[in-house]
Amino acid sequence: MIVIVLDLIVIKISDHILIYFTQNENIIKVAQSIIYLESITLLVKVGNFMFSNSLKGVGDVYYCVILSVISMWIFGVGMAYVLGISLKFGIMGIYTAFFIDEVFRCILMWKRWKRISKSER
Repeated sequence: MIVIVLDLIVIKISDHILIYFTQNENIIKVAQSIIYLESITLLVKVGNFMFSNSLKGVGDVYYCVILSVISMWIFGVGMAYVLGISLKFGIMGIYTAFFIDEVFRCILMWKRWKRISKSER
């Protein structure tokens, strides 16, 4: 709930804050788009923190580390390069790749947590 409230506050005041950094409307529009995308990404990150810490708490540290490294290289680096540079989506493509990385990791960690919690019953 706190993340949602803070996201909404940042979105609401973003145009007032961005004016202090630039007067260029194009840059402000791109920055606001990034803020919107990052707000959604932060919600998924909360899930990542929760599931990864839960898995670490039951001793499943290696899965989290290996999954994070592989996912970051595939999506955070590879897909960011493809979307941002090769397909010329620029910084929005890079942030989209970061979002996909977080969603991918959250889904896999949730599935792992669900499988481990079923086996404990």
